[in-house]
Parts: sequence; C-alpha cells; structure tokens
Amino acid sequence: MPQWLKTDQALAAGERFFRPVDWLAFAITTLIALFGYCLTISPDLTLEDSGELAVASMYAGVPHPPGYPVWTLYTWLFTELVPISNIAFRVALSSAVAAALSSGLLALLTSRASSRIVE
Repeated sequence: MPQWLKTDQALAAGERFFRPVDWLAFAITTLIALFGYCLTISPDLTLEDSGELAVASMYAGVPHPPGYPVWTLYTWLFTELVPISNIAFRVALSSAVAAALSSGLLALLTSRASSRIVE
C-alpha cells in the first residue's frame, strides 16, 4: 500500500497531520532562533535603508520602490502592538520574530516530512 494512502486513511480516522513531536521541533527551533536573533539585534538604526524603512513602518508609509507593502504593514502593526524602546528596535525585533517563526515552520515541515521517510 502506498505511503500517501496510509496517511490519508489516518487523517480520515481522526488523527492529526502534525504530531506532538513536530510541534516540539517547531517550538524549540523558534525559541533558539529568536534567542540568537535577540542577542545580535541592533538597538538603533544601522546603515543603508534602515532609517527609511523604520520611518515607513512608523507611519505605515511607502518606502522607495518596490515599497515592501506586506512587510511595511506587518512592521507597522508590530510597532503599534509592542510599545517598547524606539521604533528602530521594534522594527528589528519584528523582523527577528518573523525570521524565527519561519525557521520554526521549516523545522515543523522537516520533522513531518522526515517522519514519512522513516516510516
């Protein structure tokens, strides 16, 4: 019987697609990545475009083309909901959180995919 058919039958029987060990991999990877990013985060503006992007995030404005509209809205919302330190730090922290979550998502998917190989 093909492996994908077994998975479909298991899902139909009410089992969850992601197991607790997959979520554990997500949590551990996210926390480790966030810790690493927070250790190296810049407390103020850095070179290049950081000042322009921080101002655009503060006002939900449009920085230089292409404008990064989704990132700008995400950082604006993050800076409004997390009122700590200055805007530049909040923007850097929002990027660190997004990067840590994407690392955790990669670990979640890798854990799930590798379990199908081992089975």
